[in-house]
Amino acid sequence: MGDLFFFRCAQVSPIGQALAGVVVTRTKRHAARLATAGGARRCTGVGQWARREDGQALVEFALIVPLLLLVIVAMADFGIAYQRYTQMTNAVREGARYGSTYPTRINSANNADPENVNARVRLDAVGPALSSVRVNYLEANLANPTPRDATVTSNQTAYAKAGNGIQVIATLSYSPMTPFANTLFPGGQVQVSATSVMRIE
Repeated sequence: MGDLFFFRCAQVSPIGQALAGVVVTRTKRHAARLATAGGARRCTGVGQWARREDGQALVEFALIVPLLLLVIVAMADFGIAYQRYTQMTNAVREGARYGSTYPTRINSANNADPENVNARVRLDAVGPALSSVRVNYLEANLANPTPRDATVTSNQTAYAKAGNGIQVIATLSYSPMTPFANTLFPGGQVQVSATSVMRIE
């Protein structure tokens, strides 16, 4: 009899089963809410991290772009200077070649343009006008000959002789494009100069 009573008491009534089901269900829902909240917090954290990374990249880009543009413009300035130097080198070489054949035809005062050294140099130097063109005579057989101004008539008579040298120097000035670069050069101008010397025939 006692065993039977114990067996019946151990059995769970329908009401108990219902209550147990409610507890289990509420426990599962609570666990699901916690999991969802945790996932949302994790997603929110990832989004904030991504936004911070985007903001940092934007700041770095804003700092680098001006420096990059400055380097590009400086390279363009260097290219312009080199291109003009090359043109001037060819121009003074042409002037010296002409002067080696006609050493007294220095400028329009000695012979009409373009048949003189000055005009030949300026015509061959395509681009901006040259700042100056100087022509000198150099005495032969001297280690460091003194340049003699070829525009002076007495020098033409004394030094425009076969065997001596004729020196042509051209100079060009221009304003650089690079910001603040003009503060690095006298008068804010870049000076480009080229020289050529040939033997008078």
